[in-house]
Amino acid sequence: MGLQGVLMDYVHPSVQSHLPVKFNTIGNYMQTAGYNTKLYGKWHVGYSKESYTPLKRGFNSHIGHYQYAIDPFTKYNLDAWDTGKDWFVDGEFNDNQEYSSDILLEAVLDDLDGYQQGDDPLFMYISFTNPHFPVLTPDEFNNDNMDKCAHIQNEDRKTYCLSVMYLDIAIGEITTKLKDTGLYDNTIIAMTGDNGPQVLDLCGTPGHHVGAGSAYPYRGGKYTLFQGGVQTPAFISGGAINDKYHGTKSNLLISAVDWMPTLLHFTTFYDSGNKLNRNDVDGLDLYQDIFDSHTTNSNANAFMTMSDKRKHLILSMEYENEKYINTGIIYKNYKLLINNKLTFFDGGSCNVRSASPDATDIAFASTILDDGKTVPDLMLFNLETDPNEYNDILNGGGSSNDIFQDDDNEIKKLIISMIKILNHERIAKVPDMKTQSFETFYPPHPNTPIDTHIIDGIHKPYQSEDEDEFPEGYNY
Repeated sequence: MGLQGVLMDYVHPSVQSHLPVKFNTIGNYMQTAGYNTKLYGKWHVGYSKESYTPLKRGFNSHIGHYQYAIDPFTKYNLDAWDTGKDWFVDGEFNDNQEYSSDILLEAVLDDLDGYQQGDDPLFMYISFTNPHFPVLTPDEFNNDNMDKCAHIQNEDRKTYCLSVMYLDIAIGEITTKLKDTGLYDNTIIAMTGDNGPQVLDLCGTPGHHVGAGSAYPYRGGKYTLFQGGVQTPAFISGGAINDKYHGTKSNLLISAVDWMPTLLHFTTFYDSGNKLNRNDVDGLDLYQDIFDSHTTNSNANAFMTMSDKRKHLILSMEYENEKYINTGIIYKNYKLLINNKLTFFDGGSCNVRSASPDATDIAFASTILDDGKTVPDLMLFNLETDPNEYNDILNGGGSSNDIFQDDDNEIKKLIISMIKILNHERIAKVPDMKTQSFETFYPPHPNTPIDTHIIDGIHKPYQSEDEDEFPEGYNY
């Protein structure tokens, strides 16, 4: 959707948290450009009202789940303690217990087979469950592909390998189908991760959600604002990309919010005179930056470069009780982290460095850097000279560092500039920083169902459309 600063809660079962209806999704923008928009898989931006679900938010069709972590066979939501299922086809619950990614892949291939010349162009948003936890693949698939992961000693890592192998094969089948149907030459394929990987020992494996990914050599992983949690690979491919760009790499820093305005460049959206409302969109159209001087096939490990259109990148921003928490910003090659929480509710540390993918030991254990409980209020890293975040420039002292006693110190001036940017963005764009956590989702006792809005064993919309979108005091 190209937007930062929408402070949704985690959209656990039975919460009303959602993407405010005043904002458009990429589906809405693609519909404006004349596309038939299809969503396959995970939604996870609200479901308590029907008007928050995909068919009301820019997608002509949807097959998949509304929330985030389901058993890929039974479709029970994991955070619902197996009390409610979550799988829908165009807004109607479907009790299909086949493997979720098999269902999605079949739907994608069928839609490509059914495409006819003269039909509206297709926009297909495909969000497989692999390798999201629970990391599961069908037994038949495992038997056929185990040899490809047999060299791995750690069983969790081997399971993760099979899940990623499934994803790789599925993408290959989609690409082959595009070629077989004659659609490939006019197709753009964009792929990215939404965050860094779940890694072993990260945050004490909250909820016992185990995933043996690796963010090596970066620090951290999923749930963190270290590079291991926010820097992911991505690519743009397809027959519509000029051959001279095939196989090239770019060090351009691209945020998730940039995908929507950049992909619109491949459509008629801008040529038809449409413009994006900058009050509603934070992302940038980086088409020219990607397909220009920043693209290279050498020095692929060089430090990422910032577009001339972007002076800073806010990674996350929360503000409660007159202070920033879980906040991160990149500016002039530096990253500032403010009051980052590095423990989860079970007390495990999120301050880890994952094992190398080349590790051959059976443990495949992450290195736990500290207990995650005595985190300085400020951490500053030079991402150009220290991309793996080994050296906090403030030496663990945070705002107590002696540099803050020297008004002429350049590092102090840099940090003040970064906080001024955060203040401006917070005041100008996000008038109310209260996170949308209207209802608790933590159980009073372990394994106690707490879902108060399950209907016939299903997580489906439960609110009346007449109810206020937000409780009093939430000004989104």
